[in-house]
Amino acid sequence: MPVPRMPWRRDPSRAGVCHVCGSVVQSNARSGDSGVLLALQRESGSGCPHKFNFWGLRMKVATFIARILVGLVFVVFGSNAFLNFIHAPLPTGLAGEFFTVLFQSHYVFFVGGIQVLGGALLLANRYVPLGITLLGPVIFNILLYHLLLDHTGGSVAVVVAILWGILFYRYRQNFASLFVQKAA
Repeated sequence: MPVPRMPWRRDPSRAGVCHVCGSVVQSNARSGDSGVLLALQRESGSGCPHKFNFWGLRMKVATFIARILVGLVFVVFGSNAFLNFIHAPLPTGLAGEFFTVLFQSHYVFFVGGIQVLGGALLLANRYVPLGITLLGPVIFNILLYHLLLDHTGGSVAVVVAILWGILFYRYRQNFASLFVQKAA
């Protein structure tokens, strides 16, 4: 079975050729160094326009994984507010009273709707900053619930918050205007 070619690995049989577009490029690696990461440079005139940014590649993969996981979590658990397919007993004490108030006032339907909408935007890869904005307060309230009322399941909430933070970091340029010290 042939090994799949990865654009960031050097293929000795095609030295000097970009693995993305096939154009001839210069390499700063020696010809005998197979497996050395290539730093591609443009030749004068007909060089490869692809510059491999390994941090950018890792960030794109992490963003994709975080976007899909956060989207799935909120579509599934948000739709549970409407369909009730995950049957769980109410917690006891103050956390149970909190859920009772949410269910009796039908507030859980609005929160579930926001969760489904934000998760669907992330899964569709459309209006991702809007999805991040919608899910931010929901995640904050979930973290507060697990911190103050019921500590069980708090680790899952922390993981979701970290994934949301990765998304927020990746799309930070869309939120830059919110952090201006003096408004114009």
